[in-house]
Amino acid sequence: MADRIAVMSDGELQQLGTAEAIYEHPANLFVADFVGEPPMNLMPCTAVRDNGHLMLRVAPMAIAPSRQLGDLIERRQDRAELVLGVRPVDVELSWSPSTQAVGTGTVSLVENLGDEQIVAVRVGDQSLESVVDASVPARVGDQVWLLMRPERVHVFDSGTGRSLAA
Repeated sequence: MADRIAVMSDGELQQLGTAEAIYEHPANLFVADFVGEPPMNLMPCTAVRDNGHLMLRVAPMAIAPSRQLGDLIERRQDRAELVLGVRPVDVELSWSPSTQAVGTGTVSLVENLGDEQIVAVRVGDQSLESVVDASVPARVGDQVWLLMRPERVHVFDSGTGRSLAA
């Protein structure tokens, strides 16, 4: 068994590395969508200033990037052509209001997988998936608050598909 893997698309190498490195730090949108089940949530976003803080706006959500990612975004000329990515395991749900929430949404689907479940949440025009423990009492129609740790958020250039952190 190999300790490194290669992700290819149409005969072109997209990324080479350990399975963990590729999952944690996808080089581009193809790898982000291809590696992991369920795949990474990918949404068009815009970098904006809100009270002096850089935020990634995915209407109606506003997500603070990590300091390192924020620095990379600040160096870009075009901040409108971005794609935000977050793994479903990194989307936490709360059934009560939270000041840490990046937005609210409505549960649109619950898929039980045994010891865990995939919960799809409708947020504005977007649908995000979250992986939660099967004991979480999620029901279609529930209002939930979404939480995302800044260091677990990825940003890609929508034109080239490349990760800003690659």
